[in-house]
Amino acid sequence: MMLRTVTLSFLALLSAALPVRAEDPAAYPTHKIRMLLPYAAGGGGDVVGRLLADRMGKTLGQSIYIENHTGAAGTLGTQMVAASPNDGYTITVGGMTTHVLAPAIYPKLAYDPIKDFTTIGRVGTSSIMLVATKDFSANDIKGLIALAKK
Repeated sequence: MMLRTVTLSFLALLSAALPVRAEDPAAYPTHKIRMLLPYAAGGGGDVVGRLLADRMGKTLGQSIYIENHTGAAGTLGTQMVAASPNDGYTITVGGMTTHVLAPAIYPKLAYDPIKDFTTIGRVGTSSIMLVATKDFSANDIKGLIALAKK
């Protein structure tokens, strides 16, 4: 039973803003860029990040290296990016878990998903579904809520 499908956008995000503080913004990037991924190596977010880093590196003419820092549903690595210098040399791939769900789940989240990041662009989409066994008595959200209230 599929109750609802939500679109998840993977966003490539920079810590705070693009390198507007660089001495010569037109020369960006002048050295390697770190892509800090808050996902486990080999997982979906890691694969997306590595493919993105490869293509971005070729386009920018600069190496982009990957660091995986997992934990707390991606918030530990994302916090590290938020705390990085605001120079455009530390980027991440964020999404539903790190920028939508985490603020709702963690009351003392160490970063603000809106104020601490700038969206560069959408990388892709994926569906998230709420499912249950075939014989589950609820077959939509209203039925699930009614069942939960009983």
